[in-house]
Amino acid sequence: MDTKYLEKIGESFITHILLEAGILVAKPLFDQLGSDLIGFTSVDDSAKFCRIQCKYREVKKATCVEIDKEYVTGAFILFVYVKVQQERHLFCFLPEDIRRTFTQGRQRTKNIFRLQITRKAIESLVKDKAIAFTRKKATAISNLMKSSPPNSELRRMVSNLARQMKEVERIRRKHDELQQLIHEVEIADMEKKACEEKLEILEEYMGFWEEYNEN
Repeated sequence: MDTKYLEKIGESFITHILLEAGILVAKPLFDQLGSDLIGFTSVDDSAKFCRIQCKYREVKKATCVEIDKEYVTGAFILFVYVKVQQERHLFCFLPEDIRRTFTQGRQRTKNIFRLQITRKAIESLVKDKAIAFTRKKATAISNLMKSSPPNSELRRMVSNLARQMKEVERIRRKHDELQQLIHEVEIADMEKKACEEKLEILEEYMGFWEEYNEN
C-alpha cells in the first residue's frame, strides 16, 4: 500500500481519537511549525489551540523520526503511528516527552530531536505508559492548550509565516538581480559581437587601402 495513503489513514485515526476525547481538530491549508493538524479547546472567543504533527512509520528495518527543535515549544503535540507487520502502535508526545525520549542532534543547519525506531525500541516505547494516548493524556493536552498564553500559538505560526515570506521575497529579489545581470551580459555579448564585426570590416578596408597605395 502506498505510504502517503497509509499516512492519511494514520492522520484520520489520530483525528478520530482526538475528537472522541473532546479535542476539536481542524486541517490547516498550510504547514507552519509542524502543524499537520490544529487542536482546539472550543470555537468561541476563549478558544485555545495546539499544533499537532503526525508521523507514520512502517518498521521493516531501522528508521527514525526527526523533529525540528524549533517546533518543540509551547502547545505542540507529536503523534507517531507505527506499523510492525500486523501490529499497530500509537505514541503521543508532549514537549516534555520529546525532550525526555528523543536525542538531540543536527541536520544540516537545523537543531533537531531524533527518535530511532527499531523493533526493540518499540518494545521499550510500548512499556512507557506516559506516551500512550489515554484519557489522562487527553487531559494533559487540554491543560497544555489552556496554559498557553492567549493567541501565542497563532502568533508563533504567523511570525514563522512572515519570516518565510521575507525569505521568499529575498530570493525573488536575488532572482530579479540575477536576471538583470544575465540581461546585461547578453547585451554586452551583442555589443562585443558588433564591435568584432566592425573591426573585421575595418581590417578588410585597411587591407584594400594598403594594396591600393602600393599600386
